[in-house]
Amino acid sequence: MSKISVYAKHCSKCYVLMFATDYGKDPRSSDGLRSSCRSCQNEVNLLSKKKYPERQRQYRSLYIKRNPEFHRAKEKRRRARLKGASLYRVTKLDLAKILRNPCFYCGSTIRMTIDHVIPLSRGGSHSIGNLVAACKACNSQKRQRFVTEWNKERFSHAEAVPSLRTSLGDTLDPQEPRHLSILQGKETNKNR
Repeated sequence: MSKISVYAKHCSKCYVLMFATDYGKDPRSSDGLRSSCRSCQNEVNLLSKKKYPERQRQYRSLYIKRNPEFHRAKEKRRRARLKGASLYRVTKLDLAKILRNPCFYCGSTIRMTIDHVIPLSRGGSHSIGNLVAACKACNSQKRQRFVTEWNKERFSHAEAVPSLRTSLGDTLDPQEPRHLSILQGKETNKNR
């Protein structure tokens, strides 16, 4: 029969005997745990925040400056919650993978941003399937419109458009009759 041992220790602040799971980690201590329990440590942290609000603001602004992509992602999640859109966890790795691609709309690789294909304000979700890489120019022009609405306004004069990337990365040539009808929005799923 195996012997089960449960580690417990006294909190240095409230002197209550608690399990090891009630303590935060501290690699500097001999047992690898903090000397005070989590609830006591939370009280200390709250008092520190109230006592030194300016220092807390400085830490926050410094963190935002050092981690701008994390802050942008957090703001997008907040906007999605406010709009009532469905919200899925998007990691920094996911965002980095998306940003490695050229602009979804024009193929540029300069000043890349993340864009919601279906805008949050129009019921889109903050998820991998709705996020694409877009250059700053395209993202700013598109604003809160659907891609089809934006393309109609953007490409109202098809002869002035050298090429347009499709979602598959194909290039549409305005000189070719089939592509011209797609660019002008005349072709539907029935015609294809």
